Amino acid sequence: TQDVHGLTDKALMSDPAFPDAVNTPAKNALEGIFYSLHAIVRHGDAKVVSSRAPTILRSALRTAESKDKDFAMLAKLTSAYLKYVQFGDDQLCALTEMLALTSEDENWHTRAAALRFIQALTYHHAFTLSPECFTTLREVVKRRLCDKQLEVAQLASGTLMIFLKGIGSTDEPMLRSEFLNIASVRLPRGASADEISQKHAAVLGLSACVLSNPYEVPSW
Repeated sequence: TQDVHGLTDKALMSDPAFPDAVNTPAKNALEGIFYSLHAIVRHGDAKVVSSRAPTILRSALRTAESKDKDFAMLAKLTSAYLKYVQFGDDQLCALTEMLALTSEDENWHTRAAALRFIQALTYHHAFTLSPECFTTLREVVKRRLCDKQLEVAQLASGTLMIFLKGIGSTDEPMLRSEFLNIASVRLPRGASADEISQKHAAVLGLSACVLSNPYEVPSW
């Protein structure tokens, strides 16, 4: 695991216009890992690498916007392959922890990629995801409503909508009440950036509540 994380850090520093003796070989090694995963998944042997999936996925999410566009496309394809793998309970817990960590990445593209994978993971494992993992992922998405990058905050709103249906519908009134309480507070003049961000997050949360009921008008 540490080796893959180290390769990822070096691959992110690799520049195809200026090959070097350290970062370029690391990128090539990671490229080989991605290609190997593709072949294994295509042959229906995903269980062989499922225990390593969180580590490989984190690398794929982090390198999906690297300077080398071909390598970036390969990383995106890797995460796409992993969206269709059926994971067991242990792997789902590991993936949940990894996605929570990746959602805090300093690169906003990586945070957005983590949210997109959360969408796919939650839909694909709707009947097997444990309540604990479901709640953790929902909290991860909820925190991103306050993201300083608008694109990530808006994506979090769309992702949160998923968690207000099915087994998450029982908590929807509580979340809606929380968002309403924050959104209804009138901000004073000279409000801090954090206060503005919190109110904007509440509005995005309410938007998710509305969009979670596309075919009816709820009583509230």
